[in-house]
Amino acid sequence: MMDYDNDSDGEDLVLPTPTTTPLINVRQFQIDFSNALNALIPRDDLEEQVNLVKLGVDDIRPKTRFEQVEAEIKHIRTESPLTTSPRHGSQQQQQQQQQPQTPRSDDNNNQQIVSLAATDQAMILVDDDDEEKVSMDDVLVTVSFYHPCKNHKQQEIVVLGSQKLTELKDKLYCMRDQILDGKTRKSSYFFINGVFYDDMRDPSNLRYSQTIIEWLDKKGKNNGYVSKNMEDYTFFDLSISLGERYLYCNQGNCEHFLIFHKIRLVKPTDCIRISTYPIIVDQLKSRRRRCRICEIYPSKHVTIADKLMDESPYFFCDECYRTLHYSKEGRLLYNDFQVYPYFHE
Repeated sequence: MMDYDNDSDGEDLVLPTPTTTPLINVRQFQIDFSNALNALIPRDDLEEQVNLVKLGVDDIRPKTRFEQVEAEIKHIRTESPLTTSPRHGSQQQQQQQQQPQTPRSDDNNNQQIVSLAATDQAMILVDDDDEEKVSMDDVLVTVSFYHPCKNHKQQEIVVLGSQKLTELKDKLYCMRDQILDGKTRKSSYFFINGVFYDDMRDPSNLRYSQTIIEWLDKKGKNNGYVSKNMEDYTFFDLSISLGERYLYCNQGNCEHFLIFHKIRLVKPTDCIRISTYPIIVDQLKSRRRRCRICEIYPSKHVTIADKLMDESPYFFCDECYRTLHYSKEGRLLYNDFQVYPYFHE
C-alpha cells in the first residue's frame, strides 16, 4: 500500500500505491448479500432460527463439571418432577414450602438461577432479554493489527459493521500507550484509502493529520487527502480492500499496519450480544524477562548505566530493585543512573 519517495529536503514521503484488490463498500456489501439471502430464506424463518439459537460466549465455552451436574439435575426434574404432599410431609418440610422463593446469583454466567429447593418446576435460567441484540442485517469484519517494528500480528479482532471506528481503536493494544505519559496522550488516526480518521473525542487530542496535510499541500503532493473525525464514522461508511495494508498511528509516530481479512453477514450461530463486540479472537502472548537477580519474579524495572551491575540495561523485579537501591529508611542510595518501568518485550 505504501512506497517511499525521496524528497529534496532529506525526508521520506510516504505515498500510497494503487490497490491490487478491488474496493468493497461495506454498506453495499451488506445490502447486496442481505437481499440475496432473503430471496433464498424468508426473513421470518431466519429470525426464528436466531430466537431458537441465541448463542453467546458462555454457550460455546467448555462446561465445567459443576455445570454438567446441574444440567443433569435439570433434565431429571423436567422428565419426572418431584412433588411432596404437605399432608404427608413433616412440619419442617411445610415450613420450607412457606418460605419465600429467593433466587441466588451466579457470578460466572451473569444470570439468575432459581434454587431447586424453592420450586417444584425445572431449574430456570433467566437470560438478560433487555440486552440489545445484533441485527441479522449487520456484518462482521475481521481485522488484523500488527506490531509497529516486528513483522508479526499482535491482534485479530472481529467488529460489527454498525460499530464506530473508535470502538475498534479502543480494543487495540500498543505498549507505547502504557509507558511514560502514554495514557494521557490519546491522539491517533486511521489512514484508509486517502482519508485520515482522527480520534477527536477528547478536547485535548491533537489532529495529527493536519500537520501531514499541510506539509503535503506545501510540497504540492496532496492528491485529495482529507481529514475526518473517527467517532463520526462506522465501518458501514468505509470502502476497503481485503488483504491491503492500512495504517493506524498513535503516540505521534508509532505506526501499525491494519489488514482487513474477511467480511461476512451475521449468522444465527454468531454471538448476538452487542456488548461482546469487538471480539478479540487472537492475542499475541507477550514475552516478559525475569529478574536478573533472583531469576524468579518478572521484571518491573530496567536500569541504564547502573554502577552496581555488570550489564546495561539490567532488569529487576520490584523487591530486588528496592533492596539494592534504597536504604531501610526508604532513601535512594545513589542516583547516577537511569531507571524506567519495564512491561514486556
